[in-house]
Amino acid sequence: MKSKKRQVCTALLFMFFMICLLIITSIIEAKISSENLVLSLVFERTKSYKIKQVLTILIAYLYGKLFLICTQKSVEQKLQNLLAFPIAICIWCITSYVVLLLDIPYNAYVMCFILLCLLVVLLIKCRNKIQGDLVRNIIVSCIYVVGFACLATSGLLYIQLTEDSYYFISQYAEIITNMQSLNPDYCSMLMSWTGISPALINSLPIMMGFETMYGIHHIIMLSFVGIFGYSVYELGITYLDQKKAKFVAIIVSILLVITPAVGITMGLELSSSYFVVYIFLFVFLSEKIQYVENKIDYEIVIILIEIMLVLTRQEASVVLCFFIVGISVLKYENKELVNIFVLPCILTQISYLVKMVLVLNVGRDNGILLNTKSMAMIMGVNILTFLYVLLVRNRILFFVQKHLHAVLIYAMGIVQVGLFIMEPEKIKTNLLSELSNSVNSEWGLSFWMILFLVMHYPLLD
Repeated sequence: MKSKKRQVCTALLFMFFMICLLIITSIIEAKISSENLVLSLVFERTKSYKIKQVLTILIAYLYGKLFLICTQKSVEQKLQNLLAFPIAICIWCITSYVVLLLDIPYNAYVMCFILLCLLVVLLIKCRNKIQGDLVRNIIVSCIYVVGFACLATSGLLYIQLTEDSYYFISQYAEIITNMQSLNPDYCSMLMSWTGISPALINSLPIMMGFETMYGIHHIIMLSFVGIFGYSVYELGITYLDQKKAKFVAIIVSILLVITPAVGITMGLELSSSYFVVYIFLFVFLSEKIQYVENKIDYEIVIILIEIMLVLTRQEASVVLCFFIVGISVLKYENKELVNIFVLPCILTQISYLVKMVLVLNVGRDNGILLNTKSMAMIMGVNILTFLYVLLVRNRILFFVQKHLHAVLIYAMGIVQVGLFIMEPEKIKTNLLSELSNSVNSEWGLSFWMILFLVMHYPLLD
């Protein structure tokens, strides 16, 4: 009983401290803004944004938490708490995508109606589960979320916006939300350059009336760090006692954040940042469930993450297929790989291309990413992955499968050579950028560490 009271008191103390921090930063911001007429006007128009962000983050977290409670049986409470917000964002983006795909008016009323109907159905289904200690866990976790939301919206955490942030996330979201549809007359250039889910993330704050998503961005990144720490703890507990495993998890998580490549990426409001977060969740959960008998507990979450990934970037399904082939070395049946991993990827990619190209007539040969050549390559890789899992894996070419980690690395090199023949200037620019980053002080030793990890197994094979 004392332990439970201590948990609640600790959560309340943390929330109180973070609320005070938010108030202090807001007072400082108001004082600085008062010295400049333009800043004063901006502050006056946006002074309620922080409170709206905190409330939106809390509601999204609670939605994700309840969704996981109702759809999962054996997922640990701590992991549920950490996954809740990223999964809530997945649900928002996928629901938004389906609404836009079906040409249903995309506005706050439609989205709230659909999401509330889904939640009501789930709560009716699992009404007997939410009681006792679980209710206390939800309350305590929500208190912590309010504290972290105050930190995320305080302005103290590093954030950097680029031209891509402005056009492909902010402006794309504004157009979609204001037009309530994917209107190629206003945003065809954006459609042909980028994936849609980052813009859909930003459509949430626009509909909620605060336009900016930096608080949501920070909570996604904090969730990522938490899940990374949890994965380290889960591995450490097999070798160390509980206290030592926790200590190691905290230290390694701090090292992750201060690593330049990761720290910089976490502060960038870009599709690449969200792709990094969700691809980590995808791989972590895929490895975790290979030994679980009742995989349905994790399948729904993995499929949601996978759909989110495909919609993050135009070429995301190609990268995802690479990971799916890598995951095929784990203990999955071919049927499981097809149903959980391959089909959601292919079907989402097909639906996106059909909507953009055949319905909206956006894809064209002078498009940067959405053109005939790139679309053929994207679908070709998806189909080859499907055929590999369905016809080759555990049937033929056993030597290749035994040394798949090495084969994938060599295949990446061969693909790069092929791409260089097709697009020499682009690949040359990419290569020079990578070499430049390898000696860039801001990236530190990140390039060489990743290169060593990538080449370690092929060299030993």
